[in-house]
Amino acid sequence: ARLAAEAEAARREAARLAAEAQAAAGLRRQLQAAGEELKRTKAELDAKAARVSEAEALARDTAPLVRRGQEMETELEELAARLAEAEKARASDAEAARASGRARAAEQKELQKELQSEGKRLQQLRKALDKETK
Repeated sequence: ARLAAEAEAARREAARLAAEAQAAAGLRRQLQAAGEELKRTKAELDAKAARVSEAEALARDTAPLVRRGQEMETELEELAARLAEAEKARASDAEAARASGRARAAEQKELQKELQSEGKRLQQLRKALDKETK
């Protein structure tokens, strides 16, 4: 009976140890799965960190280009304003030239009339002179 009791105790101990071993194996599998998940997460974080570094480098590299683009945009606006002023001045000058041309044409017409009038008067004087000399 004592042997049977020891055998039973040994069987129970073996069953307990087997259960513990099974639990330990389960924990080991969980620990391995967690380790693999940790590796995947680390790889993802490393990839994201690399993309952030690339983005920061790109931002550093493009900052001077962005500033130059803004400067060029400002220069372009200034040039457009100067061009508009020059166009207004040209239009004003053209209008002044047309007005001056019209004034010269009117003055020339007036002088032409005076010249014709003087020419007629000269003819009359010649006729009168011719009559007196005959």
